[in-house]
Amino acid sequence: LMSAQEEAARRIPAADLVKVRYEDLCTDPEKTFELISEACELEWSPEVEAIIRRSSFENRNYRWQMCLSDAQQDVLTRCLAGSLEEYGYA
Repeated sequence: LMSAQEEAARRIPAADLVKVRYEDLCTDPEKTFELISEACELEWSPEVEAIIRRSSFENRNYRWQMCLSDAQQDVLTRCLAGSLEEYGYA
């Protein structure tokens, strides 16, 4: 999946592409949405800012670990090792 996403991204001019990390969205949603709005040439407004401030952006990155056994987690981690390292999760 990640390699397909990267392949598609290579076909888009860099100036037209915005990469958003889930962790950044959860940590600083206002800043992240400002960057997205700017890249899309959308006007930032107090109403948008208020909606974002009222919204919840809880990081749930590790919830999958509650659903998988240790053995399943090990298999998944081995299968995704390259992508996890490339994207800074290893």
